[in-house]
Amino acid sequence: MFKNRRASGAAWVAAGVGAILISWLALQSTPAAAARKKNRKQTPASESKPAPAVTPSPLPSDASAWALIKEPARGPARSIGSASMGCLQGAESLPPDGQGYQIMRLSRGRFYGHPSLVDYLQKLATELDREKVGPMLVGDLGLPRGGWMKSGHASHQTGIDVDIWFWVPPVAKKRSLTLREREVTAAKSLVPVKYSEKLDKRYWKKDVQELIKRSASFPEVDRIFVNAAIKKDLCRSHGADAANTEWLRKLRPWYAHDDHLHVRLKCPADSADCKKQDQIPEGAGCDASLDWWFTQDARDEALKNALKSREQKGPTPIAEGCMPVLMQDFWAGAAPEELEGTAAEKKPASETAAIPDDGK
Repeated sequence: MFKNRRASGAAWVAAGVGAILISWLALQSTPAAAARKKNRKQTPASESKPAPAVTPSPLPSDASAWALIKEPARGPARSIGSASMGCLQGAESLPPDGQGYQIMRLSRGRFYGHPSLVDYLQKLATELDREKVGPMLVGDLGLPRGGWMKSGHASHQTGIDVDIWFWVPPVAKKRSLTLREREVTAAKSLVPVKYSEKLDKRYWKKDVQELIKRSASFPEVDRIFVNAAIKKDLCRSHGADAANTEWLRKLRPWYAHDDHLHVRLKCPADSADCKKQDQIPEGAGCDASLDWWFTQDARDEALKNALKSREQKGPTPIAEGCMPVLMQDFWAGAAPEELEGTAAEKKPASETAAIPDDGK
């Protein structure tokens, strides 16, 4: 009985498949089916594929985008704009460790600079190491393409600025600090009382004074920002000697800067679009102009600057000539008006994507 049922079922399946096949063949022979085949043969393969979707740029449209980019812009090295509104093309990264130095706060990714800055730091560290001074603890340089940083600095945007710590923890003199130690170790202030002329003798050592002097001795250094109390003390100990005038002159008193010195190089020779700073006045700067920094007027000015800084929310404007540096490798999502002055206005993205941008 079961055998007959299986045979009967197989017959039903065969009959059903046969009916479906006959119906399909009948449909293929209709005029409508013939028209569809004709149209398919005449349609080019390129038209039958859907158009590829345009991938929008993952970058914000304002200067907060600088911190999202992890690679330097390709092309010849050049600093563009000013220290507080600029960018950097062709940056180099300073290795985390080298002869006589260690970089702090590596997680920030702010160890990029113009090649001249990297060269300066390596020369300075080697010289200090040879004199048994150090190691030199390097703070922030800049981002891979320079530009605005969300925290810590209004400047450092063109790749020619760097912070160097005054105090060095004893363990760093024996070995390289671990990644965690570089994150959690805090710099020590040399000025325990704000606006005071007195320095903390626990940290104001001969090695620190030698660090400052050597840092300012290189011809490529334009100026170094330090707390006014630090310059005041150096003027007392070195100002009478005319041989010290040149490096003392480069030390510019500025608010804070009590736990690190801030070096700024001159605009590199390869950077015609780098904005030079005003000329420093002649002399060592140990005159009455230095005394002003310890007056009530100076305190009022500091408060005014602090309030102004709090009111300025959000990133600074993008400097002229910096949009191509920012958007390099992100052409597909950039609006033509955002790329003014670049080849993107005249050529399609498929062509400009292969052209190394030179920042002009």
